[in-house]
Amino acid sequence: MNITQEKLNKIKVDKYFILYFDVLGYKENLKRYGEEKCLRPIYLGINFAIKNYIEWVNNVQFALATKIKIQYRVFSDNILVAIKKSKNELKNIYALYCLSKFVMDMQLTLAIEFGIFIRGCFHYGNLFFDKTILYGNGLIEAVNYEEKVAVYPRLILTTELKDYINNCISLNLSNKYIFSQISKMPLANLKTDVLFGKNKEIFYTAPNPTFDYVMKWFKNETTITENTKIGKVLNLGHKEINDEILKLYKLSYKTFLSDLTDHWHKLEDDCYFLNYLSAYLTSSYLTKNELKEKHLKIVQDNIQENINIDRVKAKYEWVLKYHYSFFNVE
Repeated sequence: MNITQEKLNKIKVDKYFILYFDVLGYKENLKRYGEEKCLRPIYLGINFAIKNYIEWVNNVQFALATKIKIQYRVFSDNILVAIKKSKNELKNIYALYCLSKFVMDMQLTLAIEFGIFIRGCFHYGNLFFDKTILYGNGLIEAVNYEEKVAVYPRLILTTELKDYINNCISLNLSNKYIFSQISKMPLANLKTDVLFGKNKEIFYTAPNPTFDYVMKWFKNETTITENTKIGKVLNLGHKEINDEILKLYKLSYKTFLSDLTDHWHKLEDDCYFLNYLSAYLTSSYLTKNELKEKHLKIVQDNIQENINIDRVKAKYEWVLKYHYSFFNVE
């Protein structure tokens, strides 16, 4: 192997947003149904969620948020999904929103289509992650949260991730800070925007009026094109243009923060987790009543199937509490 010292010096851990989880009752199901019957739903569920995620990200690019890259590794019933933290906080909030949507879709699909429930955490920590090696304290911490804190079939938000998001919420969005975040982006990033429906989760892309406004303003200026860096435009000092672009950034940032926290839910132990049942809002094949009936039956069947295995039964009983909490059923 021919690796130079210069290349070795570039190998380092980075901050990542991490989803780590495993399949509930995997060992029992492996004994009960055999290897292949356990493998197929995991394979189908994960591939379905990744396909949906890629389609969603490709079709919905929020203004000022550039494309993000998802990395994942599956080992037996252990699954890790991660996105490297960017220097751009809007991109990070967008990445967190996408990552939570991704895994909520996966949870709903695995539960409704295959009767499979998962347990784990949504974490913020250090990783080295390439095609060969997955390494770092972030992985150790995530495994510890999954084993000792999550307990039930849920994806909890870890202390580190909550602290990061709270810092984002309290961030002072001064014009100077915004300028540092967006100055290197091309104007083309303003081209499309996301418009939210009444449930916030229902959206579609549309031309962004800010982009049209900027391009019309400079229609006679041949040096300003879609590929012009936003920083160059801001430096021209046109107050009307600068105010529109800065306003768009603030709106984008606050909107994604709001929608990200809308994905959270908690029960009596005050531990926040991802509210996967709400993913039906973007599902084209389930109404709320259909979801309520199907999810309830699957949970009750799992409780009955594990009636003599107390530790597993208790976990499905927790899912039943979550079901009743979500649908407000006494």
